[in-house]
Amino acid sequence: MQRRRRGVRRARLSHAGRSDRYADRSCDAHRERHEHTHDSTADGDAHSHRSSHRYAQQDADPDGSSYGNAHGYSHRYGDLDANGDADGHTHGNACPHDDSDSHTHPDGHVHPDVHEYTHVHTYGHGHGNAFRNADSHGNSHARPRARGGGCAGAPGEVVTVDVSLVGRGASISIVSGTLTFDPAVLEAVECRAGAAAQAAQKDVSTSEGGPGELIFVVFGLNDNVIADGVLMECDFRIVEGAGAGETQVGGTADGSTPEAESVPMGLVPGTVTVAIPLPELVVGDAAGAPGEVVTVEVSLVGRGASISIVSGTLTFDPAVLEAVECRAGAAAQAAQKDVSTSEGGPGELIFVVFGLNDNVIADGVLMECDFRIVEGAGAGETQVGGTADGSTPEAESVPMGLVPGTVSVS
Repeated sequence: MQRRRRGVRRARLSHAGRSDRYADRSCDAHRERHEHTHDSTADGDAHSHRSSHRYAQQDADPDGSSYGNAHGYSHRYGDLDANGDADGHTHGNACPHDDSDSHTHPDGHVHPDVHEYTHVHTYGHGHGNAFRNADSHGNSHARPRARGGGCAGAPGEVVTVDVSLVGRGASISIVSGTLTFDPAVLEAVECRAGAAAQAAQKDVSTSEGGPGELIFVVFGLNDNVIADGVLMECDFRIVEGAGAGETQVGGTADGSTPEAESVPMGLVPGTVTVAIPLPELVVGDAAGAPGEVVTVEVSLVGRGASISIVSGTLTFDPAVLEAVECRAGAAAQAAQKDVSTSEGGPGELIFVVFGLNDNVIADGVLMECDFRIVEGAGAGETQVGGTADGSTPEAESVPMGLVPGTVSVS
């Protein structure tokens, strides 16, 4: 039989609903309820999905009468206010149909099965959310959505965020919306059609909205349906001075069918990771013939760090190169620093650039290291790499990277 629940009232982020109470009147009753609640924005909007399944298996009455089987299925949609209450307007219908399932128990009794399924879907109005609810059987109740990709970069760099379409079977020929981002971290540069939009012969048009808003439309002079895939590629410049961390590119989206019917959509935000690059030593390149001495410059790129001492190990192939000596480069000399080296294991040269002062070393050539190319070394390229660490005038450690250089043997 079909039932209708009234007065649906849900609390945000709550799994507390009506208690499952039923009387066991000469039957085996089983009832399951599954809730999925998605909080969207700070304004209290919510998205929720509740599936209630009630299964009742009932023996035939002693008098031999049997009961018909029923299967009720209903949808309820409502907007939630900040308290999670339905606003009173409900869309959907009950779709009951009979399903006469029965089986014979070993005791000889016929057991008609009565199944009642009630699916309650409540959607609040939010921004940048994908509706990805599914019941316990894996059935999807999701809207089409746009999905932002992730990327990473350093301040001043331009990163590309892919915005992909997940149509979920909908026929979508136009997508429009607004991308939102933190203008203190990101600056919109441009968007262009991705592979899926190009395949459908669509173009991308954008315009600036308010601060941190980029309005877009993906369209074409045709009714071609856009397949799932990269809808557009959007470039963002990471603002100089942005701190390390993650920031989101989110927003809202809507679609349209070839018949100009609206297709509600969600948008899953993407993440841009701002990485502050470490100070590093950059080993230069050199070239020579076997038996010759070549000079490799090692330069400091401080990236704003206050570094007064640099130490580390240069590594190389001892079958190709032999360390001769290292001396202070222009940047070390300007800070009144000296260079001291010692041999480590085979192919290792330990170094420290220091001085009896707290002077900060500016960017530039930190030291110049001579290597002799071993007699009999074959033609080709070999690397001079290694590790490095720095120290501030206050004796605080500064993690550093080291970019290898190449020695070409002729």
